Amino acid sequence: MYRLRDLFNSTINLVILLLIAVVTVLVVGGQTLVSSEDKTTVQASAEKEVGVFQSPLQPSPTPPTPIDVEKVKIEKVETVSPASFITDSWIWSPNGKNALVNKNVKGHLLHELSKEGQMLTQRWIGVYDLWILNLESNKEELITESATSWYWSPDGTSIAYIAPVAEEGMDGVLYIFNLSDKTPYQIAEVNLVQGFDQPIWLPTNEIIYIADAQIWIIQPDGKGMRQLNTLHLLEEGWSTYPGLAFYNGNISQFTISPDSKSIAYTMLSKTPGAEASEIATQQSVWVANLDGQNSQQLANNALNPSWSPDSEKLIYYANAAPSDSQSTALNLMVANLKTGEQYLVYKAPNSFSEPGNPVWSPGSDTVAFIEQPTNDLWFAKIDGSAQKQIPVAPEIGVQMLSSSMRWSSMVWSPDGTYLLVGQASNGPGVFYRLNLSTSN
Repeated sequence: MYRLRDLFNSTINLVILLLIAVVTVLVVGGQTLVSSEDKTTVQASAEKEVGVFQSPLQPSPTPPTPIDVEKVKIEKVETVSPASFITDSWIWSPNGKNALVNKNVKGHLLHELSKEGQMLTQRWIGVYDLWILNLESNKEELITESATSWYWSPDGTSIAYIAPVAEEGMDGVLYIFNLSDKTPYQIAEVNLVQGFDQPIWLPTNEIIYIADAQIWIIQPDGKGMRQLNTLHLLEEGWSTYPGLAFYNGNISQFTISPDSKSIAYTMLSKTPGAEASEIATQQSVWVANLDGQNSQQLANNALNPSWSPDSEKLIYYANAAPSDSQSTALNLMVANLKTGEQYLVYKAPNSFSEPGNPVWSPGSDTVAFIEQPTNDLWFAKIDGSAQKQIPVAPEIGVQMLSSSMRWSSMVWSPDGTYLLVGQASNGPGVFYRLNLSTSN
């Protein structure tokens, strides 16, 4: 969701035909309840050998160099080749040598609401082909032609991905693809629901997925399936589509810490004094143990927390003017969970600005983001003590020709020496490698 202001608006009903949105944080959708008995049946199909987990991701022998925000600059710009990838997604392998990428996307119908034979509204997601791209040789390898979302194993030897089970509908399956035998194995039935990240492969060698409006966890061999906590998920279409009726909870987003010990999430509640019939619209950021215990509220009028690589900090959005119903501006905040301190790292200059696509530096000392609507690249120290604004388009030599052409995504290299930014125009776009320097 590139325009994050939409998260403060009321529920969106998509009329006639919902256009497929290619999204930075990949969105997925869901439907029918999956019973424990059904899950057991799927688990039995995963008894095949899918590869033995060898070791967790090892830290880099050379820690990333801290970013000097005041001196950082774009030293060199390179076009990443080949340039036929969809630029809203780019997921590094643990060793930083490969990436999961996509070339094509097609629509998958999740829901349709009709009355007296006339279609009123539909809900769609994107289904992608999934490739491994070697960043040194540009060699490509096709993993599957049908996936809604995906994740690397901690040791980089396998990939977890989710795919629909039929041409339409909200039932999905979680697969494990072992790179050694090139065979996908089905391990769990999932719900495809918009707005949540799944799967998530934890350093504990367990995989997070969503079913029955709850968060579940499973081992890559299909064993150890259990409900992770009691958080009840909210999908914004629950009141419109009968198949989503059970997604009427109060958790609209969640994220797992890199050390697998904590969960942060966005909770919706009713504003003080609201009528009983009013829907919950007030958003707040919470953090808890992975099992949901010891929950603490970090901020009100806030949303979309994201963990730092060291699992000690959270970055999140805060409504810049919560008392102004017309304002859609968002500030960017950092909470240091170790010290309890919170910092303002970006203050929206007007009622329509927002810090899109924030990414953490590998050393957890800096965040980078693309400001909207200027499309400028910003760097900020996590304590708010320094910021730097760089006009990206002039640096690259590309002008924004229309509102459909935008910087669609950004990722930081594992060693912290460059950023990849994607420019899209309603389809496959171009990735640029921005080599960074902090020398005078």
